[in-house]
Amino acid sequence: IFPAIAIALPKIAMTAKFLATSIRSELHKDYVRTAYAKGNTRNGVFYGHVLKNSLVPVITFMGIIVAEIVAGSIIVEKVFSVPGIGTLLITAITNRDYPVVEAVVLLIAFFIIAINFVVDMIAAPIDGKCSSVLDDDGAFEIIAAEGDAIMNSGMNIMIRNSFCRQPEIPPRC
Repeated sequence: IFPAIAIALPKIAMTAKFLATSIRSELHKDYVRTAYAKGNTRNGVFYGHVLKNSLVPVITFMGIIVAEIVAGSIIVEKVFSVPGIGTLLITAITNRDYPVVEAVVLLIAFFIIAINFVVDMIAAPIDGKCSSVLDDDGAFEIIAAEGDAIMNSGMNIMIRNSFCRQPEIPPRC
């Protein structure tokens, strides 16, 4: 239980603090005042607007935290003498077993890429700046908010120009 506490406790505190900061910054935005002006209750504004908008950066942050947990577990496994991938990696480095080192590093890199993909798939429907559409073949596409990648059901990732829905800005006179 101590290895799990050593890995999880700092990450839980960081995530809670990040969520609180994100909620505090969202509470001062204009749309919150507008929601109150429309007659929404405090809970309705908080759960319907503020929490939804503050979860997007927290979900992204949690993806980074998972990558840190994978990297930190290598050290924790060695400190607590727990057999695992970290112990295998350190033993392979010590014995100069380069194919095993390459395989473990490749496995960890694949895991982190998969986690980032899952985080993007979770955050896209929550983020109001993203849109989900069906393309001509009926494949589900998520159009990324900041940029430039389209992910479809075939797991093909193509870099393109910005597909984000941009707000209409009236021309200046």
